[in-house]
Amino acid sequence: MMSLFSTRKANEALQVFDSAINSVSRSQANLDAVQSRLEATIANFEISSEKTAAARARIVDADIAQETAQLARQQILQNAGTAMVAQTDALPEQMLHVLKGIGLGSLSR
Repeated sequence: MMSLFSTRKANEALQVFDSAINSVSRSQANLDAVQSRLEATIANFEISSEKTAAARARIVDADIAQETAQLARQQILQNAGTAMVAQTDALPEQMLHVLKGIGLGSLSR
């Protein structure tokens, strides 16, 4: 037969257990909330990192395109300058040839 004293002690023990279970549940809920926030922050950092890498790639592509265009421009200018020098060097010979053709070639000597 169980005494009133042992029933009261059993109820007190159950209250202690209930309190401990509630405390553990609150702690687990807090830890779950922290974990969720950390996971969301990690996801945000990953997205930010991907966007930064994509932006950097676009900037590098734009720089390469600009440098390529500048190189092409410089090569065109250089080729044009070379062609002009070649034409200028050939002009006296062409004039001498024309002068010889009309009988005035002896004037240049």
